[in-house]
Amino acid sequence: MAWSTAIGVLMLASALAGLGTFVPTVPVLAQTTTIPGSPIKFPTEAALFLRWSNMKQTFLFRPAQGDGPFPAVVVLPPCGGMGLNSFDWAERLTKEGYVALLVESNTARGITRNCSNQPAIKLDQQMVDAAAALEHLRRLTIVMGDRLAVLGFSFGGMVALRMASATYQKDMAFGPRGLKAVASFYPWCDRNGRGYDSRDIVTDGIPPDIVTPTMLFAGGKDDESLPQPCIENVERVRSRGRPISLKLYPNATHGFDMRNYGLEGRRNPQGYFYRYDPDATADSWREVNAFFARELATPYAPPPAPTRTGPQPEEGYAEERNRLLR
Repeated sequence: MAWSTAIGVLMLASALAGLGTFVPTVPVLAQTTTIPGSPIKFPTEAALFLRWSNMKQTFLFRPAQGDGPFPAVVVLPPCGGMGLNSFDWAERLTKEGYVALLVESNTARGITRNCSNQPAIKLDQQMVDAAAALEHLRRLTIVMGDRLAVLGFSFGGMVALRMASATYQKDMAFGPRGLKAVASFYPWCDRNGRGYDSRDIVTDGIPPDIVTPTMLFAGGKDDESLPQPCIENVERVRSRGRPISLKLYPNATHGFDMRNYGLEGRRNPQGYFYRYDPDATADSWREVNAFFARELATPYAPPPAPTRTGPQPEEGYAEERNRLLR
């Protein structure tokens, strides 16, 4: 099928979906490209938002209003890969005027799920994919390359936190240029000793050298990513002048934005309790929307170093990390 025909099919499907017509689940036919270091096939043209059920691939959606360029957001899903909440957030973002790049690492790296204490895809590997996603966005004429954000959930939320770290940014093949904001939903915030890092580096769940403005969202009844370490570690990092904040929803569980778990909730395959919380979801979107609007409003400038009044606990963080690598 020619590319023009594929676009026509996609546009027709979008129109039918808007009319409430059943749209069959078929692959998005699109031209793709790769970025060195990552196996992900990134779409080269952005489509109008369309919800594809049971599709495990990387998607690029654009706002319906105008021709751009637009600010853009990299969306990193949980360990299970692309799901209902990924499309929910892409829909919100595109309606608000953002290009949304949904990154599916699992399929690209040959696995279905990445949910275990010793995951097949490590944080560093998915961070390579996220960094490649930023570089891909910078190369698109439809995107404002100096107004980029990362939005991550659970495992993707842990990757997002590392994207905001000065130490990890130094490892990014194409650098953090244009990255203005990071939002992380219900990540693990305690000591990372469960094999998540491919180099077996034991660090705090929240890096102490956050330099990109970051917002973290946690549920008070999360029995998977416990909220107390998030509260304590965010306060610790924030007290040193780092640009990070936390919004806690006292009655929310892990995955509180996942509609497929329903209002009554149920346990996921790993035994953790998930429940959809429409109020927390709506409020978190308002917070994310305001945060991105504020941080992405001006062209990129390197964040200033925090004011130092004495020895800082994070001093030597990079050195210790490198020592552990040897």
